[in-house]
Amino acid sequence: MSSTAEYESDTKSASLEAGVSQDHEVMELVGRDREIFVSALLNPTLPSGKLKEAIASYKEIMD
Repeated sequence: MSSTAEYESDTKSASLEAGVSQDHEVMELVGRDREIFVSALLNPTLPSGKLKEAIASYKEIMD
């Protein structure tokens, strides 16, 4: 059994023991798609002005 399969099995077992039903979707990325995805995770872009405004507005509402 691969380490990924073992992890998924262990996670599912732990969830069932805790009384949690876990539905999930696995997406397999290959080639260029995988490179783009990993690059986005490792090198995130800075928030835009509009996002910064939205964050500030949210913080005002939540405080």
